[in-house]
Amino acid sequence: MCPERRTQDQQTQDHETDHRLSLSLVPHFCLPTGIDREREDPSNEVSSVAPVTGTLARGAAAGGVATFGMSGVMVAAQKLGLMGRQPPKHIAERAFQAAGVCRTEARSNALASAAHAGFGMSAGALYGWLHERLSLERWPVAAPLAFAGGVWIVSYRGWIPAMGILPPPESDRTGRPTSMILAHLAYGLILGGILRVGSTPTGRG
Repeated sequence: MCPERRTQDQQTQDHETDHRLSLSLVPHFCLPTGIDREREDPSNEVSSVAPVTGTLARGAAAGGVATFGMSGVMVAAQKLGLMGRQPPKHIAERAFQAAGVCRTEARSNALASAAHAGFGMSAGALYGWLHERLSLERWPVAAPLAFAGGVWIVSYRGWIPAMGILPPPESDRTGRPTSMILAHLAYGLILGGILRVGSTPTGRG
């Protein structure tokens, strides 16, 4: 074969090589990879938020039920003369006073019930998240009791006396601090029991 023909063949091969090289680079710079598609897909963000939302919702629902059981202990203590006026009632009256709103018995009862239920459900949502995050089912009794005791400490040795709603436990009327401790422990046991049942394979199915 003559040198001229070899030169033409070489130029053709070089051209084809350059063309294949340019095509091989296109997917890397022009087309999104599978990972990029997953990152750009908004459904992935929704799927990551959904489990957390479900956990908080289950905790809040369990907290609502536990608050109902807690209220039963508080009502029993009140009937035994150990409670006096219940703490949620004091909180509601202080809220009316701070807002400068005329207080009536019906309004006070309604706000006290709503505040108690709302606080119980919020605490339940927090515990539900901790239960899932920290695998608290390993301590089925100790964990919810410790959480409920912590709620009592934060409330009745923390913000409630700090806001002047009730005196500290050692200065409060006899029977009320003990009654509220028992009510919180009942709350914790019910809350933990509900979430423990819901976390079993049967409860999840």
